[in-house]
Amino acid sequence: MVLIVAGTLCGIVSGIIALILQFKLPLWERLAGFAGLSAEYRANVELQPLRRRLSVIFYAVALGFLAGTIAVAIKSVSSRVVMPLFAALVLVAFDAMTLAWRRFDRNARERARVRGDRLILSLTHIAFAVLIVSLAL
Repeated sequence: MVLIVAGTLCGIVSGIIALILQFKLPLWERLAGFAGLSAEYRANVELQPLRRRLSVIFYAVALGFLAGTIAVAIKSVSSRVVMPLFAALVLVAFDAMTLAWRRFDRNARERARVRGDRLILSLTHIAFAVLIVSLAL
């Protein structure tokens, strides 16, 4: 029951975030990560295509959570199977957001920052791999 409620809430919240990003409702810049950027940094970021891609990613996450929750609710899939899939869905969404930011951010990066970003990305993947394996067991 907790999985059904949590999955539904995650799906609804992701859908709301996607709608806010798609229609540029209040707080869309903060949700997209644009609010904290300086004006000179924002000048080299293609904001509109990035906003649209992020919206599509959040729609996909909402669909994934709601589909998994419905599958558990009608007992076609056990919660033991869905939990690792939810973690994998979040990891794929994280990767998609990272790729979208890389594609539409034209700012030059220092070599040390690139290596730091790769380290954080690798550690995130390791943490999610451990989480997915631990949920699957």
